[in-house]
Order: sequence, then C-alpha cells, then structure tokens
Amino acid sequence: MKYKLYKHTFLIVSCLLLASWAARVLPDLMLYPFEFKVGMESVFNQEYLLKALGYSLGLLGVFLLGLALYKITVNLSLSALVFIFSLCLLIYLSQQFLEISKIITGRNLVPRIGWMVSLVIFTLNYTNWFIYAMAIILGAVTVITWFNNSSLRLFRGVNPAEIRKEKSGRRTQRRFCLLLAAGLIFVIFTVTVLRYYENRGVELSPPAELPVVNGQIIIPLSEVDDGHLHRYVYEAENGTLVRYIIIKKNETAYGVGLDACDICGPTGYYERNDKEVICILCDVVMNIATIGFPGGCNPVPLKFSIAEGKIIIAGRDLERHRYRFE
Repeated sequence: MKYKLYKHTFLIVSCLLLASWAARVLPDLMLYPFEFKVGMESVFNQEYLLKALGYSLGLLGVFLLGLALYKITVNLSLSALVFIFSLCLLIYLSQQFLEISKIITGRNLVPRIGWMVSLVIFTLNYTNWFIYAMAIILGAVTVITWFNNSSLRLFRGVNPAEIRKEKSGRRTQRRFCLLLAAGLIFVIFTVTVLRYYENRGVELSPPAELPVVNGQIIIPLSEVDDGHLHRYVYEAENGTLVRYIIIKKNETAYGVGLDACDICGPTGYYERNDKEVICILCDVVMNIATIGFPGGCNPVPLKFSIAEGKIIIAGRDLERHRYRFE
C-alpha cells in the first residue's frame, strides 16, 4: 500500500513538473523561428536559411538524444530509473527555486536578505552548473550501460539464435551509449567554448552623462535616430549612478528604459552585430519592439515624453530607480 502511494505521488509530481517545464519552454520554441533577426525584408536569403537550418538541426539533435536516453534507460530496473529521475528532478527544482528567488529579489517583492542575494548572484555567475550536474548523471548512466553491455556470458546449451539476438541487442545499446555520450560532449562544448567565443570581446563604451535642466533631461531625437543602442547615466542625489538606454524601434516609436532588468539586475545591455540588444549576464537577445515594456529580461521601463523633436525624461523618475544600482 505504501509503495503504491509513493509510486502514484511520484508520478503525479513528475507529470506536474514536466508540464510546468513544457508550458515555459514550448512557447519560445514555437515562436523562435519567427523572431530571426536577418536585417532583410525577405526570408529567402542566406542568413535566414542558415538560421533555419541550425534550428532544425538542433531539434533533430534533441530528438536523437532523447531517443538514445530512452533506449538506454528502458531496460533499467524501476528502482534505478526512479533514483535517476529523482536526481534530475531535484536539479530542476533547485534551478526553478533559484529562478523564482531571482525574480522576487529583483522586483523587491520580499525584503532583500543577504544570503538570498548572495545565492542569486552566485547562481547567475554559475548557471551552467545545472547543465554540468545533469551531464554527470546521464554520463554515469551511459558509462554503466556501456560496460554492462560490453561482455556476454555464453552458457552451454543456449540456443545460438538467442545468443546472436542478445549480441545484436547489446551492440545496439552500445551504439546508443556512443550517441548519448557524443551529445553530452557537444552540449558541454556549446555552453563553454562556443559561448565564450560568441561573447568574447564585449566592450561597453562609457555611458554619456547629460545635464539636468529644471529637473529634466532633454535628448534631441536626431541623436538617437540611427537605430543603435545609446547608453546614458544620471548621477542621483546620493551619488548613485543610474544608467538608462534609448533605442529607436521604428519610424515612430522609441524604447526607453533602465540599463537593468528585474531578473538580472543592473548588469546592463550591449549591442551585438549592429542589430541585436543583448543582456550582458544571461546573453538573452531582446526583442527590440518590446523594449519599453515590462516583463522577462526586458529593460525596466522608464517614463518619458516627446515634444518638439526631443525626448524628455524627468530626473525624479530616475531618482526613484536609484536603489536598483546601489
């Protein structure tokens, strides 16, 4: 009775966690192909086709790795499978707990506790550790499965056809082990070497400090009409430097926000390839059309007005956000 209760509880919790993960990931997965930034009106160009090809190969790789993992674990005992799955769920729950802590801390929904802030900062700096932990667990399963299928004890009187069938099955298992091992190595290579080469050399120009006249900062539209990211800084009354950004989104709209977000804090943003706005900390590509709106990793919106060809920002609006940069 207790075993059945444990089994049903485990299945329910697992399904709920997987459903929450799917609800979080699937929208981005389905919308991502429509958000390729190619800098051209037509999708029939080399850049778009290369990105579409990479996206498709990525989905194929995920499918093959999932298939390999299924084939490797399908023959495990129930207790071993529950143990492995429980470890993976524990890692996932830890990651989600820290993600929630990061959000509520960044939005000041709870008082800032020293150990929680330190934990969030530590997690942001070592995000890949969750991936490494998962890779270690799956790598251990792969190695154990490989050695378990590397030898075949032959017993006298066993049907030769059964022996050939067993050998074929074990060869197939070893092939799936090789496939999963290659996939894990590529994942680690991607989040370390490839990410390093993609993000290396990010040098931020110092933000410009503009004068405050009658409690207002006035920026001519001609100064920010080039479609690039412009960074500015305001010195608050207590000496805190409050950074903010401006970018022209289209012919009639401008995105104005702090150089900080509710999730990653005051780490800021930079422009890559003259057309992408990137969060420095988590490397998320911003949808330029959403800059100036709250949510996600978007810059914290900043109030502004446009009059006589100028953007006007009130100093008091920057003052009330100085706590984000302290």
